[in-house]
Amino acid sequence: MTEVVPAILVTPIKRWQARFLYNPRTTVTLHYAEPRRYELDEVRSDLARLIDSDPDDLYDQFVTHEELKGLLARAQSPNEVIRVAETLGFEEAESESAI
Repeated sequence: MTEVVPAILVTPIKRWQARFLYNPRTTVTLHYAEPRRYELDEVRSDLARLIDSDPDDLYDQFVTHEELKGLLARAQSPNEVIRVAETLGFEEAESESAI
């Protein structure tokens, strides 16, 4: 869904009334579009930017930021990217500590 258009103009006073006085119903028009297809490189670079802007160091619990970005860069399929993102490199850290 890309857009929801109410049939009437929703003013601030109508929002206030709806919140505090009554529960109105209104007609809306829904607009749909084909989902956008993301390229794997785009997803990897977005995740790398997210890792770089990690203010609380949540993403380096098991491996460093650079190692995690390296794991994402080496991922060759969407499933591999998801696995790295879900585990934050934990599986790789575990396999290295077992050696």
